[in-house]
Amino acid sequence: MFFKYKTNKDIRNVENEKRTQYQKAIRTAKMYIEFDQHSIEEKKILLNYMMDVIKRDIQSEYIADLFYHDESETIEYEFVPFMYYDKDGTKHNIEISKTQEISLKDNYVITFPWDRWRMYDNIINIVKNGFKNDTNNHKVYYYEELDMCQVINGNHSIATGIYTQNGTVLAKVISMKHLFENLKTDGAYFYSIHDNRKIEKVKDFRIAVLFKISKMKYELEKEP
Repeated sequence: MFFKYKTNKDIRNVENEKRTQYQKAIRTAKMYIEFDQHSIEEKKILLNYMMDVIKRDIQSEYIADLFYHDESETIEYEFVPFMYYDKDGTKHNIEISKTQEISLKDNYVITFPWDRWRMYDNIINIVKNGFKNDTNNHKVYYYEELDMCQVINGNHSIATGIYTQNGTVLAKVISMKHLFENLKTDGAYFYSIHDNRKIEKVKDFRIAVLFKISKMKYELEKEP
């Protein structure tokens, strides 16, 4: 699933593989919702199923990767662009105006533990004493329409909290609606809808899949 590369040829191969996997997933999503006999609610059930499976895959893989490699894979920056260009070419930044308490048991929280010894300490401590949210150390984004969180800081302790299924974190809420209306993706990059300019490289093709499926749900909800 993860790719390590150095040459331009390797980079192109990785990008093409991302596009291929993305396209296969989106073809499946479109197949699920193209039948007219299904209600909008039924179509959303099918899309939610895909999203839940993909989020579960992402969550477990990034935690488990620490056990398989000397250097675990991480995503240090935001899953999606925090800016976009409107149809007039004006640049806008995503506004973050609210926070939300997130359950580590009931929500998909994606974390990236990278140090075995830090995990060792956290597993022993948190399993014995319980998880406590640390507002000075924990930094989390909640992508509202994706219904998924990304841990930016506090990865080791939150990864253990996910394991114990106890505790909550406070997350900054990111609304995706302006991004849906102004961005598109091919699985390798995010682009402006209006002029096709590249905005940002996709960190993980599965994030692009979730972005597109969430956008499909968003468009279904706008149907009369």
